[in-house]
Amino acid sequence: MDEDAKLIEAHMKVHELMAELLEDAPPSLVAGIFQACATKIYKTILTQEEFQNLMDTVSESANIEYNNETLH
Repeated sequence: MDEDAKLIEAHMKVHELMAELLEDAPPSLVAGIFQACATKIYKTILTQEEFQNLMDTVSESANIEYNNETLH
């Protein structure tokens, strides 16, 4: 299986799990769990400086005012 196929399969699995969890739990709880998991992975694979830069960027982006346009 090539890398693109692996990425698509992983995304589908995570999305299915998310949808399942949202049936019984508030969105903020589910989002918090996924955010905590992502943070833990980043902390494991990045240097301390890279991790801190990422966290700073995330924190700073919380102060940006977005309009209703899709950003991605």
